[in-house]
Amino acid sequence: MKPTSSSIILITGTPGTGKSTIAKALGKKLHAKVLSEKEFCRKAKAATWNAKLKEWEIDLKKYKKAFTHYSKLYAAK
Repeated sequence: MKPTSSSIILITGTPGTGKSTIAKALGKKLHAKVLSEKEFCRKAKAATWNAKLKEWEIDLKKYKKAFTHYSKLYAAK
């Protein structure tokens, strides 16, 4: 299957397995934008910074809503 301009490729997996490396290589090969999960969450306002823990906390309901929304937008192109 050849990706189209409206294709979304989601790469998931265990930490440290090379997901970012594969995503960057795939993005370069396909001339596509690569969006990290953290970047997506911040842009979609689905994450908040926990200063005490010094990490981003993802609101799964907001994440799911935003992902569904953006998936439909890209599919419509």
